[in-house]
Amino acid sequence: MKKVLAILTAAILLFGSASALAEVVKFAEDSSNFDIQMELPEGASVGKQVDSELVSVCQINSEGLASVYITIAPSDIYGDLSMNDLSEADVENLKSLASEQYDQPEMTVEVTPSGNTYIHVSSDAGIASIFTLYRGYFVELTQWHDDYRELTDADYAFMLQLLYNIDFLPLT
Repeated sequence: MKKVLAILTAAILLFGSASALAEVVKFAEDSSNFDIQMELPEGASVGKQVDSELVSVCQINSEGLASVYITIAPSDIYGDLSMNDLSEADVENLKSLASEQYDQPEMTVEVTPSGNTYIHVSSDAGIASIFTLYRGYFVELTQWHDDYRELTDADYAFMLQLLYNIDFLPLT
């Protein structure tokens, strides 16, 4: 995970451009499978967005809280499956793979009010991640402070609010 975070951060810094404040953020506009949109909580803004052929990354900021990076990347293992389609063994495998990226991770499986299953991973390193698989794409919210200090309950509440505001829009 640390390598992925470093690569994503570098990509954001190299290729990102500031976006105007928006109430709704859209992702994966070039995806033939789905689009994602979300309403931003009050006081939140889009920091930087990077869209490449394979990965979309968006940074969401709110004054005094850890930034949340939303990453969407295709899976080359799970085809067009979603997390809710996976067996318990597949979910356990994902949890195992995710735990290898963190020092002393704590992990839970959660279901959002809209019915999407997510795996939440937190560590002592000041990084938290919530991810799912949706129609063959990994959708991950990762949160940290620039100085990697411990995440607070307010930080986590901000990330959960973003998560709960995500709508997956199937394209026809």
